[in-house]
Amino acid sequence: MIEITDLHGNIRYVNADMIEMIESNPDTQIVLNNGHRYYVKEKADVVAERVILYHRECFTPRDLPLSTPPRPIQPAEADQP
Repeated sequence: MIEITDLHGNIRYVNADMIEMIESNPDTQIVLNNGHRYYVKEKADVVAERVILYHRECFTPRDLPLSTPPRPIQPAEADQP
């Protein structure tokens, strides 16, 4: 979910996975894939950046190392057939 501010100043949360389109004409309008439309105070690029950050948080593994270092070969293992 991303945080948005409606035109009345109320903070709302929108499911970022449901966003189909973001329009600016001149108010920013968020169109969901179920047809619902929300007018918000944030600019379209701000909403898009929040969606990108949300997806980075969801799909970036935090508990796994970025790369696993190779295990050094022991001399005894190198001589084995």
